[in-house]
Amino acid sequence: MAKTGMLIITNPTKLNKLIPRIRNEVKNTLYVQFFPPKRPGISNGIFANFNITPPLMYSKSVKSFYKSTNDLKKLDVRILLSAIKNPTVSKINTRQPVEIVYFDQVLNDDEMKGFITSCIENKTHNCRTIALCESECEQLDDSSVDTSESFNSVVLGGTFDRLHNGHKILLSEAVLRCKKTLTVGVTDTDMLKTKKLWELIEPCSLRMDKVRDFLEDIDPDLEYNIIPINDMFGPTKDDPTFEMIVVSAETVGGGKKVNELRVSNGLKPLHVVSVELIPDIKIDEEEEDKISSSNDRLRLLGTLITQPEFFSSQEHISHLNRTSLV
Repeated sequence: MAKTGMLIITNPTKLNKLIPRIRNEVKNTLYVQFFPPKRPGISNGIFANFNITPPLMYSKSVKSFYKSTNDLKKLDVRILLSAIKNPTVSKINTRQPVEIVYFDQVLNDDEMKGFITSCIENKTHNCRTIALCESECEQLDDSSVDTSESFNSVVLGGTFDRLHNGHKILLSEAVLRCKKTLTVGVTDTDMLKTKKLWELIEPCSLRMDKVRDFLEDIDPDLEYNIIPINDMFGPTKDDPTFEMIVVSAETVGGGKKVNELRVSNGLKPLHVVSVELIPDIKIDEEEEDKISSSNDRLRLLGTLITQPEFFSSQEHISHLNRTSLV
């Protein structure tokens, strides 16, 4: 079984038929690279055909893909966005070396080998290729997506505990709409104590590192500011450079409060983009109906997180003697 794989997909509606095969052959990370439908010359290493499709037209495909793969809890799925946004990109760069590449269309061995040689930068010397040929499916309709709004400076915030597909959708939507700088506020300190099982939330530094790792993997061309925040507004209340804020459907009210505060501080209000929540299958009545870090923490109960410290017999006796004297 490969640690890291990549799926080159021209039709996202084929995903449900392709995933059963992939999930049995890739165990850690699956990168996904979209290509325009019926793209000619897929092995020539040129992404120029992306310029016929505005990047935000892929927004619904990204959301649908992450929703469809949410049950793959142990597989870290990452949809690459750099080539979608920049048609001059000629190489696919990933943090993890790719060991196997899947294609969703009929290609011969020379075409597939030519593609990985010319297009995939970080791969193992024995990287394998597989054409997963499935019957044609209807194309995903992205016609309802607003493709007109992208901004130089975008901001969003959240706890981002145990990064899950809901987080990935939120971050990907921000990346698709950002042209230069993306700022992500990661909640810290007393803000966490209102969360369910807050004691199990990962350290802020670890959550920040995971957010940065994900973002720099899916689009290394943007500038990222990943910062801790100690109140719901973070830097949005006084930074004049921000132009847009991405929020989840349940925090739209927070976006409105941000704009009220900005206006009172003499700043321009931000364009607010709301991202829908992903439903989750509840396995306990205490869980939420949406994909959430709270559900993940509840499911950790009864799981060994840290190995206990073991004492030798002599150390144990010494420890008992010390405590008995207290």
